[in-house]
Amino acid sequence: MRAFSPRERLLAAIRHEETDRVPIDLGGYLASVHKIAYANLIDYLKLPLPKLEPWDRVQQIVDVDESILRMFEVDTRHIRLNPPDGYTVMEPTPDSYVDEWGITRKFTGMYSDIVKNPLAEATVADLDSYPWPDPADPGRFRGLREKAKDLYFNTEFAVIGDPAGYGLVELGCGMRGYEQFLIDLALENQFFTRFLDVALGIMKTMWMHYLHEVGDYLQAVWLCDDFGTQQGMLFSPHLFRKHIKPRYKELVQHIKSIANVKVLHHSCGSIVAIIDDLIEIGIDVLNPVQPLAKGMQAESIKEQFGSRLAFHGAIDVQQLMPRGTPEMVFEEARRIITIMSKGGGYIFAPGHNIQPDVPPENIVALLRSPCAGER
Repeated sequence: MRAFSPRERLLAAIRHEETDRVPIDLGGYLASVHKIAYANLIDYLKLPLPKLEPWDRVQQIVDVDESILRMFEVDTRHIRLNPPDGYTVMEPTPDSYVDEWGITRKFTGMYSDIVKNPLAEATVADLDSYPWPDPADPGRFRGLREKAKDLYFNTEFAVIGDPAGYGLVELGCGMRGYEQFLIDLALENQFFTRFLDVALGIMKTMWMHYLHEVGDYLQAVWLCDDFGTQQGMLFSPHLFRKHIKPRYKELVQHIKSIANVKVLHHSCGSIVAIIDDLIEIGIDVLNPVQPLAKGMQAESIKEQFGSRLAFHGAIDVQQLMPRGTPEMVFEEARRIITIMSKGGGYIFAPGHNIQPDVPPENIVALLRSPCAGER
């Protein structure tokens, strides 16, 4: 088989074509490395790299250095939005901050967790007067065109756009509180539907400006929202189909009307009940195929949906990566590659961001597995 360029390899895999090897993704919003695991990795590799501060304060993930991406033959490079010009970080205490949506988070150990929801007591009328972020703030997009254009013309890497804003459910849970937002959903009340429409409008505007800047140079973009738990859906498939699905369909159509890109969607947990729905609305690639969640094992998911949907991830970060040996990680990664890449349709990546308890030798074993000889 001929050698593919990284960009060709990613697009061919999404088209369900077998390639010289599976494409490898690392370093984006959903397949990156926690700052502690990253510091351990660069020490293990004996690289003279700085210990970086996280660019994502919630997940505490850092940029992966270009030298590491090239060492492990990573096929992708990512373009993410900047912070807006019109936002100044508020820090009520030394270990807390308020994001641009008004959500207060506190650093509680390894991550930043939500401690205050700005719309917890809000009414429908309050939604019209709330100080929503400006989705068209020019700071978000400054310099992105030049970066994306350089990657497109001066490298052969696949260029992926990271999420432009929260997911609808994630944002609702953050601003309203998980319990109250899910109550609103169950009641199908006016606040819930009005909130979703406001949030969708903001996200469509943000995506429009983002893709006008970089859409000509991207091959794919990420959407991110969590619909599942370890055992099943956060809410019924019926409610998803009635309220969430049509709005995501509108968003996916909006994105694809602006740029010729494939859409990757992330949802943790057991979401097998709605995978057909995600295919129907135009999702091209599903992440993470969480292997310890009910019904989400690679063999089953590939058999049921593999002719209509590509997959990203599927490597267990809950048990295998932190607790397995390097040999176990390598062998499981090779097994997943064999299953998921049959007939194309697979992008190799950890099932989620690599967490602080993952030994560096396991990260190396994982990243070496896609290039270790024939499938």
